[in-house]
Amino acid sequence: MNCAPLTTRRGMALLLALLALSILSLTGVGLLRAASTSRLASTTDTTDAADRAIVRDLSHMILARLREQAGPVADPDWLQPGSLTWLEQRLDAKTLVRVQALDLCGRLRVDQLDTFAASGLPAAVRRALRTDDIELTSGTRPLLEAMLTEQPPDDRATDPWRWVTTHGSGAISLHTAPLPLLRGALIGLEPTATTQVLAARTAETPIPADLAQRLIAERRQQRRAGGNNDRFVALTDRSEAIGITITIARAGLSPRTWWLVASLEPATQRSGPGWRIVEQRRVVLDAP
Repeated sequence: MNCAPLTTRRGMALLLALLALSILSLTGVGLLRAASTSRLASTTDTTDAADRAIVRDLSHMILARLREQAGPVADPDWLQPGSLTWLEQRLDAKTLVRVQALDLCGRLRVDQLDTFAASGLPAAVRRALRTDDIELTSGTRPLLEAMLTEQPPDDRATDPWRWVTTHGSGAISLHTAPLPLLRGALIGLEPTATTQVLAARTAETPIPADLAQRLIAERRQQRRAGGNNDRFVALTDRSEAIGITITIARAGLSPRTWWLVASLEPATQRSGPGWRIVEQRRVVLDAP
């Protein structure tokens, strides 16, 4: 699916669908403006402090709404290939905030390169992942540049970070994985159902929920059988790991970008299962 830049209204609608809100809260936008204003009035390095306050407040708002989902995200507006513009909002005449997101379940986890799904990776990608001394983190420059320029997904791209991730449970999304990767992930499943899923993805039409659940259940049974079946990757029709960029553009200054990963994490000794921000850092990109 060609995810061209979305309009502000459409981007807001996607954010609201994901965050289980019916309308964009004016209070929420007001809080962001207030955060920016209050930090500008009380700090020396005003731009940096205000931007960090906006990122902090936005990440808290996103995380709070994700936690209301009580599980993986299943909204059909979210489950599509490529990066989506969740929000594009002016805080004042000189400040624009943009939030973009990417379903990381549409990628192969880097510890699954020996599975059948990896056969769907371009040969150049497989060579790079096995031989190059590359940093195994999700927020590397190529992936972020692809998100920030809102490029549509390219099944022929040879950049490894368009294909793999370090986040999520390892289940590959039927809705958001690039088609070659999805073909590899579907190896060994019932041919008719597999053909129907691939046809729907090729035609950019929704995959029927009952069809998706049938393949997910069949794959679950395969993996439980043991033996060589551990080379079959799990499948999903939901999202449990989301890559997010927050970009703040101020008049006269270079845009500043932060990379976050929101992930549905298992229980720990300190907290129960739920959505958490597991990666967050400032990203410095080269000027175009």
